[in-house]
Amino acid sequence: MEQNYWNKTFDKNKKYIWISERGKTTCEKCQSLNGKVFSGDKVPNRPHPNCKCEVEEYHGTTIQNLSLIHISEPTRP
Repeated sequence: MEQNYWNKTFDKNKKYIWISERGKTTCEKCQSLNGKVFSGDKVPNRPHPNCKCEVEEYHGTTIQNLSLIHISEPTRP
């Protein structure tokens, strides 16, 4: 049986969004999942044991408003 590495369960009637940690060591698999929305019964397993990504309940919020996503400060001229 495959380990899923999540410490929570997902309601199959709700939607969830994958939020990648987006650091220097973020793997390609996690980068490719960032911002994708899944039904609770289709949330992918974390791809590795030390994954720092999160899955949060999705309420139609745009990805730019999610607090766990790193947003760079604009550069000043």
